[in-house]
This record gives sequence, C-alpha cells and structure tokens, in this order.
Amino acid sequence: MSESIQQSCFFTKEQATFKMNQTRGQAEYYSQACGGHYYLVQDAIYYLNMHTEGGKMWQGLLNCARRSLELNKEGITPVWTTRENVKNLQGGLDQENEDKTNARPQLVCSVEEYFEESIDHSAKPMALLSSFGTRLEKTQAYSKFRMLDEDRIWARIVDKEELASIAKHLYDQGLLIYIVPSQFQGMSQIFEQIQKTDLQLTPKGWEELRKSSSFPTGNKVFIASQFEWPNESELHQQTMATIKKVCKKLGYEADLVSQGHTNNITDKIIAEIKRSRFVIAELTFNNRGVYFESGFARGLGIPVFHVVREGFTEGDDKEGKKIHFDVAQINYRKWKTPEDLEIKLTDWIEASIGKFSKP
Repeated sequence: MSESIQQSCFFTKEQATFKMNQTRGQAEYYSQACGGHYYLVQDAIYYLNMHTEGGKMWQGLLNCARRSLELNKEGITPVWTTRENVKNLQGGLDQENEDKTNARPQLVCSVEEYFEESIDHSAKPMALLSSFGTRLEKTQAYSKFRMLDEDRIWARIVDKEELASIAKHLYDQGLLIYIVPSQFQGMSQIFEQIQKTDLQLTPKGWEELRKSSSFPTGNKVFIASQFEWPNESELHQQTMATIKKVCKKLGYEADLVSQGHTNNITDKIIAEIKRSRFVIAELTFNNRGVYFESGFARGLGIPVFHVVREGFTEGDDKEGKKIHFDVAQINYRKWKTPEDLEIKLTDWIEASIGKFSKP
C-alpha cells in the first residue's frame, strides 16, 4: 500500500487524498465532495481516461461523483469498475462484507452505467434546493448557511457558470435569499463568489420542497414484497412484522400494500409510494411487482432499502432465486433470520435517514 498524498478527486477535481493499493490494483480516494472514500479499479480508470473528452466529460464524471456521494451517505464505500467485471468483483466483496473484513460495506459500481446516464437538466435547480433543505431539515429551517461542494455534486452542476445560472434562478423565483457581504458589490459579484456568500431558504423555498416528491417529509413507509411466499407463510408474516417493528421503533408507520401483481399497478400503490418517506423492497423470490415499485420510487428520488433473504441472490432464474443484474449493482442487505433482518435494517435506516422527527 502506498502512502497517502494530496491529489485532485478523480470525479470532481476538488481537493482529495490519494493512495494506490498495488495488490488489488485499486486507487483509493478520499474526497469530501464525494462524501468520503471511493475506489477505482484500473479498468475503470482506463475507461474514464478514454472517454473524458468533449462536453460530456464533466457531466459523466459528476454522475459518478453523485453516486459516490449517495453511497457514502448510506455508510457504503463504492468500488468503481467496468460493467463486464462487476459480477466477479462483487462476489468477492460480498464475502468480505459478510466476514467483516472491510471496515465498511463495499459495493461495486459500473462506470459505464453512470458515466453514460442521461440527465434532466431542468431538475438541477430543485436538486440543489433539495440538498440545502436536507441539510437544514434537522436544524433551524431559516438559518444562514454556506454552499458546500457536495451541494453542487448532489445537483450534478458541472461548473461555476452553471452554478451561478441556477442560483440566480432560485433567487429570481424567491426561493433563496443572499445575505450580502459588505465587500461584495452587486448581484453579479455575489454569483461569482457564491460559495463564500451566506444563503437562506425562504418560506416559498420550503413550500416548493414540500411539493416536490423528491423531498417527502412524513413518516409513512411503503413496503414492497411478494404477497405470499410458497410454503413459507409463517416466515413471510414474521418478516413483514419485523419490518414494521423496525419502522415503528424509528418513528415511522409502515404498511404492506403490494399483493404480488405484475402489470396492473393500481393508483393506490402509486399514490402510497409518492407519499412515502422511503420504501423497503423485500426482494425474496424476486417478484416483478416489487422491482417495479422500487424502481418507480427511485425514479422519484425516494430512498429505497433493498433487503433479500440469504439464498435468493444467486441460483435458478426460473425459481426466482437469482437477483436481477441491475439490482445486484444497487446496495442491498442479505438476511438470514428475522432477528438478523431487524438488526441490519435498523442500523441501515438510522444511518441513512435517521429517526423520524416532525418538521
């Protein structure tokens, strides 16, 4: 293992620390803008170096930075590799995670999937506002604050010109106030120096966040699960009871709405997901309805906690014992018993979302 040195973050170019693990062929970065540590396997470095030319460079890298930030906030260290190596690398890390070899759980991510992801640029202003709101939610709502690098990364804003444009939009809409330092002359200079300027959300800004489905604030939780488990109805009931118990312990109210559907997704289910603070997707038997519901929630920006019973991540596809490839790249927790599930899910939710507190 090489010594740590100061070096730019590979994704954001902000200040970071770097060291090389020659044994594993992985570069280890610690970047505050990305929320903590991430690893780059040599094939990922080669891919990114080959593709970081032209206008797509920064957006693609910021997509990877945003994913690193998401995972670090969940207490997980991302390991970046190419698509063809995800499965093999994750298999080894899963064993290390189970054996507690790693200080924190590690998850393998495909650079192609995120680098090539298309972006809705119209969503960036609300994403930036949402990042501010998340930081202020458990403090004083109208406190003065400064913009952080992670706010820009969360909104995937590529440079200071784009940041100034989006910040001005939020200001013009009355969603954000600038507490003007005496040495700044005029709004143009403030936008140039935005990361040195005190900011404040307005009541209108909070109202917009409340309306946004990506910023749910209630204590409702949606459980997505196959409605029945073949020949294991008692264990299924215990599992659902355990999930509800975990939520209640943390101040949330969870209900099971899903009933093993495939194509006919009802308006009630859609409405319940939109009202949920987060979703718990129990993937045992890999029900199609559960995949739809968890994907729909993720599309809205609602956090999803994927859990699956041990023995249902690899195996015969026809028996429902092989987790879908796309979800295998998303963080999930395997559990052996309802008691094991209770411990893992409690720690995960508390670390990621926290206990419920009224806004």
